[in-house]
Amino acid sequence: MWKLSAAALCGLVAALAGCSKSGASSTVTGRVLYKGEPVKAGIVYFKSDQGEYYAQLRDNGTYTFNNLPTGTFTVVVDNETWNPEQKQQDYVKSKAGKKISAGMAKGFSEYDKMVGGGAMAGKGGAAEDTTTGPSKEVKEELTRLYVKLPKKYSHPKTSGLSYTVVGGEQTKDFELTD
Repeated sequence: MWKLSAAALCGLVAALAGCSKSGASSTVTGRVLYKGEPVKAGIVYFKSDQGEYYAQLRDNGTYTFNNLPTGTFTVVVDNETWNPEQKQQDYVKSKAGKKISAGMAKGFSEYDKMVGGGAMAGKGGAAEDTTTGPSKEVKEELTRLYVKLPKKYSHPKTSGLSYTVVGGEQTKDFELTD
């Protein structure tokens, strides 16, 4: 009985102490600006040997990290996902994609036979063509949000951005330039 209680007490103490290697956790808020204007969409990454943490940019350029460990981080800002001119990859045209597509079509056909058809009956698992890109409405919204950033900010080795997180709440703004 005593061994169980001692183990439980040790577990409780470990849980209350937290898991961070560097001690206290922190909250970091701030803004990301490019040429003085907010970066309205994207992801801010804080990377270190302790891990990788990310926060999404809001349309006013602000971000918030909660429960970050203390220490020095390399900072990366990436927003290419919001690029309205980004070409979508067509996985079906690759060799592996064709194999997967054929297998899925066979699977859907067999499933349709078992359950009696449905919306996909007779189509052999054919899906809607998504290679044409986003709809007009989505493209308009992406155009409103997207700001082309220099590529250097999207990679930890070239971003040139870093920040040392200390315990507690703090603010860190990043002004990106060409």
